[in-house]
Amino acid sequence: MADAKYPIEGIAYLTASESARYRSSGAWLDSSAGDMLRSAARRSPAKWALITQERRLTYADFDEATERLGAALLELGLAPGDRALFQMGTVIETAIALFGCFKAGLVPVCTLPQHRELEMGELARRSGATAYFVQADFSAFDLTGFAVKLAASFATIREIIVARGARRSGTRSFEALIESIGPGQARARLANVRIGTENALTFQLSGGTTGVPKIIPRFHAEYMGSARDWARRQYTVHGRERGPALRASPHPQRWADRESVPGPRHGRHGDPHATHGPESVLRVGRGGARHALDEHRSRPAPDARLLGRAAARSLLHHPADELQPLPPVTRVGKVDKGALRQQIADKLAAERAEGR
Repeated sequence: MADAKYPIEGIAYLTASESARYRSSGAWLDSSAGDMLRSAARRSPAKWALITQERRLTYADFDEATERLGAALLELGLAPGDRALFQMGTVIETAIALFGCFKAGLVPVCTLPQHRELEMGELARRSGATAYFVQADFSAFDLTGFAVKLAASFATIREIIVARGARRSGTRSFEALIESIGPGQARARLANVRIGTENALTFQLSGGTTGVPKIIPRFHAEYMGSARDWARRQYTVHGRERGPALRASPHPQRWADRESVPGPRHGRHGDPHATHGPESVLRVGRGGARHALDEHRSRPAPDARLLGRAAARSLLHHPADELQPLPPVTRVGKVDKGALRQQIADKLAAERAEGR
């Protein structure tokens, strides 16, 4: 346990020699998730970090909101190493809540908004969670009332934070927490929190045959390395970077599975918000990809040479009128899908002929 400043009982940490081996191999990055976001915001504050059909945030705005929320959580009496249940969907508030927790040293426990007493009770028991984030407008089901009822059965749960809905007795407003502390005060508060890169970042869900969920710890250093490598594999073609973006799936568990810390790069065509490369915009929600298509209509049409083989096969196997499965590409414009489909087929045939 070389760099875990807030150890959690029950987690099996690696030895110092094991950690050193992973670091020297490059598999781990010597950075926390919060510091990665701060670095991205310093490099490119005006670039888009999050886009949905409802709203968008630049890296500067995203970084500031997460600083303020993280500091506000500590002001409530929560402490680094505490766990927080998440019952939220794929909305910008989820990203802010996750990174607010990361910066404060709190450890999100990934759950599904569809989980009920059996699953949430078991996750609360296993994790010893002290906080509980809910999205009030996720569905017709009263998640806020459910959280209040569940928390009454677990003495460890002290704080319920409600996003996208009115707070109730015994809960706190997500938005009000962010507004409760200024940016400068928040940064000063979090400056005293030193997150070890081997601290637990999050608890992910694990399936099984027992009928109840189990949780698996992930750590800052190994997760940052995994996110970097995943992004490189997905968004690099023959040594060249392609594609804006990582698209989040509809719940925090998949965020943890597929999210990469954004790190914008300068785009082409003189667009200050254009992003290229494996570290790029995180588009949130099922509407994010279509939103991105709409906002880039003026760009040149995509070229099949920008698509990797997996992306090309994905496009080939979907009906021509479906926009949603279109993989992220560097440039999106008015597309003649029939011509693009043929171009991709020709590319794949040429690769097969070359034995690739």
